[in-house]
Amino acid sequence: MNKLIGLAAIVLGFLATAAGYRYSAPGYYAGGIALVLIGLIFLVLKIARRNQN
Repeated sequence: MNKLIGLAAIVLGFLATAAGYRYSAPGYYAGGIALVLIGLIFLVLKIARRNQN
């Protein structure tokens, strides 16, 4: 489930970042970057949990 949430957050983050860049809206831009970071954290945690002995 974390993988799906992470991928969705990354996709939505890129869309929000692009919208913020296009319309010069710093709130969307910052929110998009935050979503991308949250998505990356979810994916890294999933990979780290899978690789534990």
